[in-house]
Amino acid sequence: MLLGCSALAGCGARNTSLLPAPNELTLPSSTTDSAPPSSTSSAPPSSTSSSTKRAGTTPKAPPAPQPGGGRCAGFPGASCTGVPAGTSFKLNSGNLFVTQPNAVLDGMHITGDLIIRAPGVLIRNSQIDGFVLNFDDRTNVDGAYPFTIRDSTVGTDTCKSKDTAIGTGNMTVERVHIRGFGDAIRAGAPNVVVRDSFIKICTNDPSTHADGIQDYQVSANVVFDHNTVDECGGRVPTDGHCDLKDGYNSPIFLHSDWSGGTKGARITNNLVMGGVYSLFLRPVPGPAWVVTGNRVVNGTWTYGAAHTEGQCGEFEQWSDNSIVTIDASYRITSTVGPLTCPA
Repeated sequence: MLLGCSALAGCGARNTSLLPAPNELTLPSSTTDSAPPSSTSSAPPSSTSSSTKRAGTTPKAPPAPQPGGGRCAGFPGASCTGVPAGTSFKLNSGNLFVTQPNAVLDGMHITGDLIIRAPGVLIRNSQIDGFVLNFDDRTNVDGAYPFTIRDSTVGTDTCKSKDTAIGTGNMTVERVHIRGFGDAIRAGAPNVVVRDSFIKICTNDPSTHADGIQDYQVSANVVFDHNTVDECGGRVPTDGHCDLKDGYNSPIFLHSDWSGGTKGARITNNLVMGGVYSLFLRPVPGPAWVVTGNRVVNGTWTYGAAHTEGQCGEFEQWSDNSIVTIDASYRITSTVGPLTCPA
């Protein structure tokens, strides 16, 4: 039913056919504004009475979420993420390769894909119609160049259901509106931070393996905090009904067991809806997995709100997760009940 996917098909695969673009541009570096370094905080999560902990281990936790600082009063939506209103754009027609370290792309409209081939790149207040990728096809290295993207929109209203919007590691994604993709975030290398962002998934092919965030192959130190992932198709599911039925998988899919699995994840304060399972998680022994403060919209899944393949004992913390109802603005209208870790 799911999981049957390869590196090049069925998992929102990397679209390498677009990489040999005619425009390989070097942008000037900025002396005043550059992407911040990846977080290296290793402070362990606080324990509560409702936590599930592994006995006899002292795992190193992934970076702790920082205060949001987002533009959204509640859970993120299209009106408070993406390019701020009134932004003026500089046009780049076609694909753009960035080869200058610490380059700042501010107020750009890139009609193709953005391929990052230099460290420390910052993208802000920009519209990228295609994907944003720091995979280097010349060296076959995922997440080769650290970058940050914030207050930007990735994708258009045209559905590219077999492409991935942003990948693959050593990246920070803040206040970004992602639309028109089958996969939104690809965590294929360490240090993936996604905060205060709005993700609306689309599919137009039954063979698509659509996810809000997917670890493929594996990652480490994943932070997915205060995001909205709508995997329900054409309308907000205020009645619990999802229009998206073909080719979808899970809003949060951190499951991969290649090379021993993803090492450490904080999945906190998110609103998610849709999917075969809305939370499809498979923690592995090692760095802590924390799942707390998440809200799953009632009845929008096919088989269940969460699935862990019986690995509840591997979570450092599972607490304050619940099933809710929402209105058309992604505001919670009621709490149906707690979401306990499924045995």
